Amino acid sequence: GGTATLNFTRTGGFTGGLTIAASGAPAGLTVEVPTTPVTGTSATITVRPAATVAAGTYPITLRVSGTGVPDQTVTLNVTVTA
Repeated sequence: GGTATLNFTRTGGFTGGLTIAASGAPAGLTVEVPTTPVTGTSATITVRPAATVAAGTYPITLRVSGTGVPDQTVTLNVTVTA
C-alpha cells in the first residue's frame, strides 16, 4: 500500500469543510479518503491493493466538493507492482 497527499488552495475566503470521494478503482484496490469533511489545506489518501490486483497503473478520480463552491476533480494514478 501507499499514501498520497492531496493539497487544497482555498480562495475567496472559503473556510468550509471539503468532502472527498474516490471512483474508478478496480476490484481489490481500496482507496481510503477522509470520512469527515476536511477543514485544513491537505488530506491523506491511502491506497491498499489486494494480492489479486494485477500489476499496472490505475487512474483513480478524486472529486472534492464543498458547500457553495464548484466541485473539483483530479486524477490520481496508482501504480501496482508485482
